[in-house]
Amino acid sequence: MAKHGMSHDKITFDRYGLTLVGNLFTPENLDEKGSFPAVIVQGSFSSVKEQCPTVTYLTDQPFVSAVGMMGICTSASNGVYLAAEDPRLKGFATIAGFVADARRTFEETGEPTTIPVYSETDENAVNYRPVRGAYDYCTSPQRGNVPAYVNRFDVRSWDTWLKLDPGLTVWSPAPG
Repeated sequence: MAKHGMSHDKITFDRYGLTLVGNLFTPENLDEKGSFPAVIVQGSFSSVKEQCPTVTYLTDQPFVSAVGMMGICTSASNGVYLAAEDPRLKGFATIAGFVADARRTFEETGEPTTIPVYSETDENAVNYRPVRGAYDYCTSPQRGNVPAYVNRFDVRSWDTWLKLDPGLTVWSPAPG
């Protein structure tokens, strides 16, 4: 399907036995014999598992010369690790990197806290914005939410995120 000079194709790839689905946008008249850079644009919470297999999918395409990534929200924070560890990723940019107020509660008590991920009404949510429709993409099946997604978050799983300081942390890829 072409729109505004772009072709849009649904793609699938495997990750640990899960079939993942993505959207591939290319110029309408793409010359697949050419060599072009590709950019992964990845959003919040439910798309972190797609990062590495997306790089693999794109680098396997004969018309892709290099892969970069733009991580948004949670994917911005998690993408830092991918960018540091995967030499196939040639560029990385972040938008709205994820840092949450619930960090203080977790650090003070050590108690697990389950909170909404997205909310327009609950100020304790990981992502709170009191604007109608602000999180429709993440919470509405008509906009992108998948049926298996539950809009709850256990703060204990933030350990890696809470300690992330890209300015101070140095990663070294595993040998091999």
